[in-house]
Amino acid sequence: MWNYLVHLWAPPPASLPLNCPPPPDGQVPDPQGFYDWMTVNAAFNSAATVSATIVVAAVVVCYALTSSTLGPRFVRRWWIMLGLTALTTFGAVWLILQRSATTALAGSCETSPDAFAATLPFGIILTRSL
Repeated sequence: MWNYLVHLWAPPPASLPLNCPPPPDGQVPDPQGFYDWMTVNAAFNSAATVSATIVVAAVVVCYALTSSTLGPRFVRRWWIMLGLTALTTFGAVWLILQRSATTALAGSCETSPDAFAATLPFGIILTRSL
């Protein structure tokens, strides 16, 4: 479990594999390229910043709604805010990573040597969103 928790704050993988586009007819396919680490890192940093902002805002709102902390109404509100914050953060990170402008590393795909736009894989988005 500790390994999973530490993984949530780990930087993006340095060599994230990418499926290259299909080649023109008659050429040998290039099965795998790589994402540009700078664009992936920028997307992950944006997701982390938005997550931290949502959590801080939720804590401030939760404490601002009542003056009596640790009363039964506050505890109930705390659990509700915790669930809403988790869902909101999950959705925000999902949208940021899915819509981020990540690109392929220039020269990593022989079929398309220039950097082209590529969305992050579903597994990476899901892991980071959770």
